[in-house]
Amino acid sequence: MKVSIFWISELWQELDHIESGYIHRFAVNRNYKGLGIGEQLIIWAEDFIRNNGKKK
Repeated sequence: MKVSIFWISELWQELDHIESGYIHRFAVNRNYKGLGIGEQLIIWAEDFIRNNGKKK
């Protein structure tokens, strides 16, 4: 399992927004398919981003 969170995205450049956090390299090993791990990681990442003062 791997997830990376960035405060600035080089991918979107001009679309980058100071109030945003960006989730990159999101993956869950296929051996764990159907266990809800991906959903849990997304929820954790969203909470982490919000708790660090980002609104989007």
